[in-house]
Amino acid sequence: MNVSSNAAFFRVDDDADGLINSAYMASKAALIRFTEAVAAEADAAGVRAFAISPGMVKSDMTAEIFADEWDEPDLWSPPELTADLVAFIDSGALDGLSGRYIHAANDDWRALSGRAGDIVAHDLHSLRVRTD
Repeated sequence: MNVSSNAAFFRVDDDADGLINSAYMASKAALIRFTEAVAAEADAAGVRAFAISPGMVKSDMTAEIFADEWDEPDLWSPPELTADLVAFIDSGALDGLSGRYIHAANDDWRALSGRAGDIVAHDLHSLRVRTD
């Protein structure tokens, strides 16, 4: 299990305000691709790998960066949500999605196993250049 972030997908523009720096964004994108590669390499041995994002969790790191939004309850994800996602992944329910990116707060991850075939067929929950 690797902890990534939606920062891997953020568009960099004039509105970025330096909230998320280049090293953080690049490392989170690299972690998603690394997870996919590890999943492919270790699949034959029965090893499953996932990149997950806990969402926006109040922490020392987010306190300064998101100070203006600190009191907006709809923005923040409870830490327990990530623990629930990890336990769900550990149950084996998402083994068919090994190598994929799952967001604890934004994805309906309890229902993803029912969509695994479609997700794999359409190469979803992955980091790709899309042209359509």
